[in-house]
Amino acid sequence: MAEEKQPCILYEDRPVCIHCGDCRCELEPDKVCDNCMRCLQEGSDFRSVLIDGVMLDGAQAGKPESEAQG
Repeated sequence: MAEEKQPCILYEDRPVCIHCGDCRCELEPDKVCDNCMRCLQEGSDFRSVLIDGVMLDGAQAGKPESEAQG
């Protein structure tokens, strides 16, 4: 019997899970991230998040809607 394909829970542009591992918890690799925030609460002076893009509905980030459409 064929395996049932699971949907990707992280990326909307992927219809099925390709087992990339991006959704895995950094502290418990066998666990899917559930936004418990433990990884951000471990004793550090500061935390950072790398943002590699911003998506806005119908507009490019950093430009007014009138400029983004043209």
